[in-house]
Amino acid sequence: MSTSRKRLLAGLLGAATIAAGGAAIATATTGVGTGLPEPAIKVPPEIGNQFVGQFVLSQIDRRARITAGQVMIDYTETVRPYIVGNLTLYGYDNAGRQSSSTSNLYPFRFHGRLLRANILTQGSNGRIGSVTFQLPTSPTEMSGTLTWRGGTYDVVYTRGDDDADPTAPLPNAKQIDPVPPKLTKEGIGPRADAYYGRYALEPSEEDPGTSAGVYAPIVRVAEALSTGQLVADSGSLTLFGDQPIRSLPPTPAAIVTFHGPSATRVAYLTDFRWGGDWRTATVRGGSTEGPAVGRFAGRLRGNRLTGTLTTGRQRVELTFVRKQR
Repeated sequence: MSTSRKRLLAGLLGAATIAAGGAAIATATTGVGTGLPEPAIKVPPEIGNQFVGQFVLSQIDRRARITAGQVMIDYTETVRPYIVGNLTLYGYDNAGRQSSSTSNLYPFRFHGRLLRANILTQGSNGRIGSVTFQLPTSPTEMSGTLTWRGGTYDVVYTRGDDDADPTAPLPNAKQIDPVPPKLTKEGIGPRADAYYGRYALEPSEEDPGTSAGVYAPIVRVAEALSTGQLVADSGSLTLFGDQPIRSLPPTPAAIVTFHGPSATRVAYLTDFRWGGDWRTATVRGGSTEGPAVGRFAGRLRGNRLTGTLTTGRQRVELTFVRKQR
């Protein structure tokens, strides 16, 4: 890592230590120190050095509502060196307002070809998420996951230029859709009628970063993240057994209604498939026997269904919570 990046990382980590009233940060011309306590378990340099550097966010699951970001990782120049890191993210909050955050990454652990670290708030060092990084297989790219604001998202980073200005504006990351595994089981679950009933669309009023659940009730998304992306303010989903042909048993179907700032939309879901907590369905227009116009993919956990409904170039993030049967 270049001297300028080392100094910037030292400054970012030092700011958190001073705000928290911790020990003074130790810096050097060619390295970085931190007031965070020395971890009991360290990542050996022969592994950790593969992750050292500045990485710019190049791809991220669009549900995270993050538009740009970067990670900086380096070893301290202390008597017993250990990895420290910093995470910067730009995006949108639940109400669609632009937001940014700078956090510490600590402590780092390596297991099963994954480097892991907690995301800590600067100042109080409270845990607000976590990151994983896969052992790089390319000198220019690194992938992993980001657990942030109640969700876990796939991310891809591109290694930055050590001679570039580390404070320069970051490029926008490509927004990607989560790809469900190939689902082979027809229906909504092992017992379809156990899932039938009414589900209400539930915008979140809480800070999802404080939620312990992996799938927080987040439905508001920023239209600026993607051309054609819609915002759902309220709505409902009714899941039932459809029997278009009386001689055949009923099959799961759903009517989805959601209201946005300027329109109300209705969609019909049929041809459900499932595997684990994943669910996919065909989106039809007009009725459950209408033409196929799109696709739904999401996850069903307990009484909560979270997913993406796509029709043409338009998509909307939806979270429904079961209210009654």
